[in-house]
This record gives sequence, C-alpha cells and structure tokens, in this order.
Amino acid sequence: MSVENHTPFPALAFRQYNMAGDMMGVVVARGTFKLTKDGPLRLADEQYPLVMSDTYEGDPHETPQVACTDLAPFKPGTDITWTP
Repeated sequence: MSVENHTPFPALAFRQYNMAGDMMGVVVARGTFKLTKDGPLRLADEQYPLVMSDTYEGDPHETPQVACTDLAPFKPGTDITWTP
C-alpha cells in the first residue's frame, strides 16, 4: 500500500484486519491548529507528531495518562484536544 501525503500534517498509512477478518487500509493524520479570538482556526507553524503509543506521566500502573495513541484499532470519529 502506498499513500502520498500532500498535506502539512504528519500522517501514516498501514494495513489492518477488521473485525470480520477482511484486510483494510487505514490512514492516520494529525493536524495542529491555533485558536484565534473571534476568528477561524489557523494552521500552526509547528505540526505536532503522531502519538505512536499511550503516554503516561511515569509508571503506567501508578501515574495518569497524558496522551492516547493516534493508532486506534477502531475510531469512527475525531478527537479534538486542547493544549494550553
């Protein structure tokens, strides 16, 4: 599988089996934007990289989760997070 990314966003394409056992193509992309007062979202100068695994403050068994992976097995929607 080959995907050409013509966007400024970090992206990754891979193959995965769905719950029925069929092979499917998955494309994951992450866009970073700036909020403006009383205006539209603006593309951020720096695009944050994809999060490849869940991230914790320290020991995953003892500390809070800071970020979820962008590589979810099934995600029928979109996540929007805010970072101050």
